[in-house]
Amino acid sequence: MSLLTSRAAPPATSSQGKEEGRLAELLQKVAAGDAKAFATVYAVLAPRIWAMAEAVSCDRERAEAAAVQAFEAVWRAAPRCPSDPETATAWAMRIAVDRTIRAAMDPQPPTLKPPTPKPPVASERHSERLHPTLLALPERQRDAILLSYYGRLSLRTLACALEVPKQDAAALLCDALIGVREVLRSDRLPSCAKPL
Repeated sequence: MSLLTSRAAPPATSSQGKEEGRLAELLQKVAAGDAKAFATVYAVLAPRIWAMAEAVSCDRERAEAAAVQAFEAVWRAAPRCPSDPETATAWAMRIAVDRTIRAAMDPQPPTLKPPTPKPPVASERHSERLHPTLLALPERQRDAILLSYYGRLSLRTLACALEVPKQDAAALLCDALIGVREVLRSDRLPSCAKPL
């Protein structure tokens, strides 16, 4: 099984924080074709990207396709990565958000393997409601939630990724959370959001 199709995120290690600080340097090595550096980038970003893909996608196949597309896009775009470590993290997560949203909204389902039917659990039912809710949010609000909660970006890094002042990033995030909370508390789904 290749690194990109391995669904399990690698376990968190104490060195991941150090590696995230070196993300810009690692992505420069990736740009030169260094597979070992890409494995480290994957280890640092995989938990965030997988969580984001699962939150936005309506099923596991779409989440897997979205995560794979996100990592492929980071690999291809590595030569354009900014050299500042904080900006590099925001840059990589921004690419992941874009690819995840594109994959989730793709009308053609991915052709991976047939899904294994199983009864939905509470978290899956919650996810089924969260998916259309996130897609119904205005793009900037949706991106703020995905980057902040699933991308685990600090407010400062979130502002950098969204290219807005810090207080505007906080306001976007607050507005988005209010919208999500209202929909999830009610029994209705947004009328413009239909399951894919």
